[in-house]
Amino acid sequence: MSPLAILAAVLLGAAGWEGAAGGALAGLGLAILPALILVGSVVWEGVPVRTAVLHAGDWTVKLPVACAVVGALS
Repeated sequence: MSPLAILAAVLLGAAGWEGAAGGALAGLGLAILPALILVGSVVWEGVPVRTAVLHAGDWTVKLPVACAVVGALS
């Protein structure tokens, strides 16, 4: 089991959320973490904004989908 699935399952259980919709909401909430890391990489490490936006979009899709799957299976 992946660390993301374990984190999603623990957060969903702690919040008392069930189902795919609850998982998707949790995933959207978790998407803020990669966004903050990517902002730091642009500001402090000189990563091009275009690259950071691409990665942020990727994580914004991946996290809600993965968490929705975990929520649907829990």
